[in-house]
Formats: sequence, structure tokens, C-alpha cells
Amino acid sequence: MDGLLELVQMSNFYGENEDYVLGGGGNTSYKDKEKGIMYVKASGYSLADITEGGFAAMDMAKLAGIMNKSYPEEDALRERMALEDLMSARMPGEEKRPSVETLLHALLPQKFVLHLHPTAVNGLTCSKEVEYWYKLLNPDCIYIPLTKPGYTLAAVCKKEIDKYVSERAQKPYLLLLQNHGLFISADTVEELHLKFKDFMNMVEAQLTRRPPYGLECVVGGMEKELRGLYGPDGYAEYYYMPALDILSDSRLAFENLDHAYTPDHIVYCGARPLYLENNDNVAGDFKDYVDRQGRPPKIVVINSGAFYALGSNVKAVRLAAQLFADQVRLLYYTHNFGGPNPLPEEFVHFIENWEIESYRSKVSTGV
Repeated sequence: MDGLLELVQMSNFYGENEDYVLGGGGNTSYKDKEKGIMYVKASGYSLADITEGGFAAMDMAKLAGIMNKSYPEEDALRERMALEDLMSARMPGEEKRPSVETLLHALLPQKFVLHLHPTAVNGLTCSKEVEYWYKLLNPDCIYIPLTKPGYTLAAVCKKEIDKYVSERAQKPYLLLLQNHGLFISADTVEELHLKFKDFMNMVEAQLTRRPPYGLECVVGGMEKELRGLYGPDGYAEYYYMPALDILSDSRLAFENLDHAYTPDHIVYCGARPLYLENNDNVAGDFKDYVDRQGRPPKIVVINSGAFYALGSNVKAVRLAAQLFADQVRLLYYTHNFGGPNPLPEEFVHFIENWEIESYRSKVSTGV
């Protein structure tokens, strides 16, 4: 079978499972080594319905050259220069913007690479004891501590991959990234499926603490008011989630949710929700949030195990709801591995102001 067609089928297979990835998150790639071309998911496309036209064709030699360059230490300048070089590494005629993780795909030598954010796995990567557990779950795993995405992350991964090859004289196939997800690779799709399944089984076996099931979109009564507060094009939906009950019955209980845990959660449902203990002063609480955060909330949690998702269109609202529900489940899973370990504020600020993530959000949600 043609490698690009296999890539499409593999991408659709994993993208259709909401336990593995949501929205425009995750990415996949295939290397045609004879032609020196790597096909990688273009930024903002969804794995669930991606076709051959959703992959960007990249020059493998030029991608390797990027990793041999030196860039400035300053975040914005470094990432802008690296992005320019990444765009220049596209094959002639290619116009799509490649995934921000393209360089990581190029670093892994196998033909097929899969990057996902499984909720259960991120229960591990966003936990306090991840550095203890990953060695027990898979001794072949390379663990990457929290690192800013883009070129910086690729440079750290290259160092660890080179070290792994030097010490073990074999190719690595599994990267676990703190507060992010996993990369897994193989020379055939069948082998990749087996490796992914083995690791997921090991993680799932540790999950003795799981969230209550359920997420239902119903009528809440505050939709109109919140739409107006969000803005002239605002839209809102109300969701009841049993797993949220214990996390929203007081401001103290809500504390763990008042943080961000992965870049995707920041992009699609915001770095932190607005928490309403009561409905006495919704407009005032909303304004205070905007004054503090500089932007309206995408999630409003109320003291009843329910929340409102807000946005500029239906697609953005439903993605926000999906990602927030994912974060709630993730929090439950962290307690199997020592408890939650959210992203530091400096990292959150970087993601919120990173042009690449803003672009990905616009492509995924249309706003």
C-alpha cells in the first residue's frame, strides 16, 4: 500500500477516538526515504477526517539542516527565525503550514510517527510522580521534562535521542513529554499499533481511580446572559458533567481546575475557567475575570457540577467543552500517579502569546 495512504488511514483511526486526541491536536507523519520527503500533518487539521491533502510535504535534508543551526535565546525571535526556516523546508509548490512538531517527527528515524494526547497518558505526564512511573511502565521510553514547544523542544529531544542511541546502540521509538503527550514510531503501521497498544495497556492498568462517566449538553438558563457578556458574536452552551461535582462544590475544591495542564487545553478551553459560587453578580464576576486575564473566559464553572462553554461560534464552543471535560478527567487520572502537576504561569503565558498556537486555533475553530 502507498505510504501516504497508510498515513491517512492511521491518522483517521486514532483521530476518531476522543480518548486519544481532540480537535486539531496531535499529528502524524510518514517518511518516503527514497524521495527524501516527509509528509506531516498541516497545522490545525483534524486527524479524524484528514485526507492526503491535509499533509505538508517537507524536504528531509532541509529539516535536518535546521537542527544544526544556532538560534537566539530570546523566545519570540528564536521561534520566528525557526518558523521561517521550517517554512523554507517545504517541498517546491507546498503551501500548507506544517505542524509545530514537524522537527520532532523528523528526529525519529522510523517511517511512521504518531503524536497523541491520550487522556490517560496525560494523567501520567501531568502528575507529580511521572519521573518515577515512566521507567516502570516502559524502560525503553525517553522522558522529556517540561520544555517550551517549537525549536526549543526539538533541540532538547535531539540531545536525548542522540544520548539514547549512543548508550543503547538502538533506535528509540517512544518519547513521553511532560504535560504534553507521547510520540511513538515504527517502520510499519502494524508495528506502531502494537507498540501504542502495549504502552496504553500498561498505563490503563494503573488507573484504579477513574472519573464518573457522562457529559450532557442541556439547557442551563444563563446562555443568553453569557453570550452577551462574551461579545456581540458570543455563543454559549451548558453542560452537566458528574465528574465535575466534587471539583466544583467550593472554591477550595475548584483550586486544581484553576490551572492549565497541557498546551491544547490552553489553546481550546483557556488557561483557567471562571468560577461562579452563585449567580448574584454574574456580570460583575465576568468583568473582574476579563480585567484580570485580559480576555473573556471560554469556560464558566458553576457550583453544581456543571459548566458553560463560550466562544465566537458553535465549533469553538464545542471544542472548548470537549477539552475542558478532558481536563476534568485528566485530573482524576493524575491521582493514580501522585496527584496533579499543572503548568507554571511562565509556560502558560508563552503559549497564550505564541503566534503558532494562535494560528492553529484559528484554523481549527474558524476564529
